[in-house]
Amino acid sequence: MSVARSAPTPSWSGLPDQAATTVGRPLLTVIAVLGPFFFGSNTPLGAGMLAVAAGLALVVTALAAPSSRLARRLFALSMLLVLLLAGLALLQSGPTPIGGPEHPAWAEARAVLGPVPGSIAAVAGEPLRALPGCAAPVCLFAAALALTRNDEAVLATWRHLVHTTAALALVTLAQRHLTPGTLLWAPKLYYTDSFTLTYINRNTAATHLGVTLLAASALFYRDWRRTGFDLGALIPDAGPGGSRPRPLLVLHAATLALLFVALVSTRSRAGLVATLLGLAVFWVPVLWSSHLAGRARGPALAALGAIATAAVWIFGGLVLSRFDAEGTVDSSRACTFAATIAIFLEHPILGTGLGTFQDVFPAYRDLDCDIHGYWDKAHSTYLEALQSAGLAGGALLGTGLAALVWAVRHGWRSRKRYRFVAAATGGMVAVAATHALVDFSLQIPGFAVYLAVLLGSGLGSCLMRDGPREAGSRADGRRGRTTSAPPFKAGPRLSGAGPARPPPP
Repeated sequence: MSVARSAPTPSWSGLPDQAATTVGRPLLTVIAVLGPFFFGSNTPLGAGMLAVAAGLALVVTALAAPSSRLARRLFALSMLLVLLLAGLALLQSGPTPIGGPEHPAWAEARAVLGPVPGSIAAVAGEPLRALPGCAAPVCLFAAALALTRNDEAVLATWRHLVHTTAALALVTLAQRHLTPGTLLWAPKLYYTDSFTLTYINRNTAATHLGVTLLAASALFYRDWRRTGFDLGALIPDAGPGGSRPRPLLVLHAATLALLFVALVSTRSRAGLVATLLGLAVFWVPVLWSSHLAGRARGPALAALGAIATAAVWIFGGLVLSRFDAEGTVDSSRACTFAATIAIFLEHPILGTGLGTFQDVFPAYRDLDCDIHGYWDKAHSTYLEALQSAGLAGGALLGTGLAALVWAVRHGWRSRKRYRFVAAATGGMVAVAATHALVDFSLQIPGFAVYLAVLLGSGLGSCLMRDGPREAGSRADGRRGRTTSAPPFKAGPRLSGAGPARPPPP
């Protein structure tokens, strides 16, 4: 009896869904890799090219429907936020009638130039120029969310990005020791005392390495769980019948070590603290809810804390020395924060316009503060959002962050076998959101698109429908038993015992 083969899942446009994912996921990976590679793409040309790439990704996404009802809702919310942001930029840039809401600078301009149209923005048209850089990461996030079809595709995307970052870290670390005055193919002019990966700024490099450490931790945990959490898979046992290390697991462990060494080499204080927080968000819940025996969970968590403390003590001397010399927050940033808050209080509703910080900040700069050089960022994404877009922009940013937290929480509560993906995604959110308090990594286009692809893929897993095996396992677990396979334990195979049980995914 022949069995009819099911047709490909139809998409919103009626075309096969598989075609969109076949083209779209490699495209997203390429964008996430190339964005940071060109020094963070932090130029008008680089940001523009990323915006075009994000638009192309959205076109491909139009052929694919998100995999679940909740994913479709988050996709729709992302697109709504982009439309509201575009409307805000138009409102700030558009000419306002004389006497209407406008920045005070336009009244001063009319006193010199005569009748000229004003705008809410301090610089005419600047919000529209800044819009592509703000909208592109959200569009790529939505594309990654819509193109996520299964958990293995998520882990494959994370694996590609982790290995690419590890390779770049290895090359640039070697270059730092061999040719300290060079970064890739260009002279290194800034932060010559710190490792910056492919970026100009060490703090952006630290945030990039921090979120990558979370993705690498998820890959390591998944393969370690396959061994039944057997330490022999990492450490060789020379005794009779001892287990041999698993090469893939050893590779993941080496990648984690390389990324951590690169992180502390950046000398970023906030980057290290935010990353440790993100690692705690991941490792504490996944170990506590894992198949480890109840009495083993406490020692496992204590060992994890001891390893982290020892690693910071051994490799983090450069970062700790900055804490000793400069404290937790330098005075120049504190003064900049105060000035940014003063700008917001004078323009609380709609701000001074997207991308106008460098234009309005000099008028509020405190001459008694130790602020040197040219500041084009507020060094706090949240404060700059309030300064540039007022409470309206703060509401958009807060809505997006709340949606991320909700999706992570839903993934942790609803998924079982792949709930570690939700924990890793939550750790990435913690790293990026915490570091954004005192820096501007999220405003660097190359890193923003990299993070968008990581988060979009991870949240696609969080909002995915469970397969029959996973759903049945959780339902049986609520009735007091489980049908899921026990964790696979590596060890010698008994003769005549039949084929070995494959490890759970």
